[in-house]
Amino acid sequence: MKNTLLLFSILLFQAFGLKAQVLNKPKLDSLFSILEEHNKIMGHLSIFQNGKEVYSYSTGFANVDKKIPIIGNTKYRIGSVSKMITATVIMQLIEEGQLSYNTKLSQFYPDIPNASEINILYLLQHKSGLQNIIQDQTYKDWRKNALTRQEMLSKIKELGSNFNAGEKQEYSNTNYVLLTFIAEDIDKKPFSKIIARRISKPLRLKNTFYGSPIKEENKEAIPYHKKEKWIPAEETSHSVALGAGAIVSTPGDLNVFTTALFNGKFLNDSSLKLMQEIQKEYGIGLKRMDVQGMELLGHSGGIDGFKSISFYAPSNNMSFSYSSNGSEISLSELLWAVSSIATSKAYDLPNFNSRKIHTPRDLENIVGTYKDRTSKQKLTVLSQDDTILIQEGPQSKGIELDAIKMNRFRMGLAGATFDFHPEAKTLTVNFDGEKMNFIKI
Repeated sequence: MKNTLLLFSILLFQAFGLKAQVLNKPKLDSLFSILEEHNKIMGHLSIFQNGKEVYSYSTGFANVDKKIPIIGNTKYRIGSVSKMITATVIMQLIEEGQLSYNTKLSQFYPDIPNASEINILYLLQHKSGLQNIIQDQTYKDWRKNALTRQEMLSKIKELGSNFNAGEKQEYSNTNYVLLTFIAEDIDKKPFSKIIARRISKPLRLKNTFYGSPIKEENKEAIPYHKKEKWIPAEETSHSVALGAGAIVSTPGDLNVFTTALFNGKFLNDSSLKLMQEIQKEYGIGLKRMDVQGMELLGHSGGIDGFKSISFYAPSNNMSFSYSSNGSEISLSELLWAVSSIATSKAYDLPNFNSRKIHTPRDLENIVGTYKDRTSKQKLTVLSQDDTILIQEGPQSKGIELDAIKMNRFRMGLAGATFDFHPEAKTLTVNFDGEKMNFIKI
């Protein structure tokens, strides 16, 4: 009887061990309210736990001129987050026996440089050596044009390779362009129908599809770059971005996808494990982030003025996705901030206004040149328009710091922190747990 009760207790703990994280929703609201107040970003955040949305927040406009607000089902080009989806399709084809990791590129496109040495696994893991198509010096001139498959293959052939296949890992969109074509060759369908059949329909994702020219009537956002105001960005043709960056989705749909992917809805355990084996920086369609000891797996991306990020936290079955059609900030740093707050980890909200905390005299007291006690590295601290800038070397451009507490500043939303001690004339820089101690000279 005691053993039965013990077993029941264990099963009960396992069943409820991943209970919903108690989110600090007011602090999340404050974070986005500050970003919105300072016009730093436009977009939508969605957080899922155990397959259900537990938080969302929208800021800005899908169309700035028409003042069309962003809502939960506003759609975005998700850029390289597309690679997570494209990789899943290829892994399915491998599980079905229609491809293998060792299948050579020469079986499909023998004219591509080193095609006989490049296999499917090398393409998936960014180890092919093929040069990234966006590094073409004329890329900006032709990226807006609708190109045929043969035109894209010709450009890849002309670009050549940077290193021998398998020699090292180097990110290249070219790999996932070729994987798109290979998927079409095997499934004998256009990539749009492959995504619909294999990904969107099984999960009932109404807002996820392979892109085409932006349709505002379909609640698709316009991309923007920030100068003094938001300026519309030129659109890259989907025929150029392909499975490397042309998929359209929403943060909510992305969370449904990542939750399904990491819970075995698309792939078997061995395939999913291989996807998560990070070599140097990338796995298969995935990257890893560490947020204060919490592992996150997913991908980020940007195309034109769009930016997206979608990561999954295995430890608590949470998914975090954010898509933007205009941003002045790093989405990786935003994810760090959001996931820290959502999982009750320490995080200081941004300020973007030193005068809220410091007087001009306070700022003047920390200005000067500081030297590291051990490496002799020097940092120059400047004050400009009530803002503190850090300059490393006389030729470098000053980097603006955000005042988050009295005499404490941070680079971006989640970068290095700078703790000044005016009376002792010292500075402590903390980045990812590593500290450097400087003295004012």
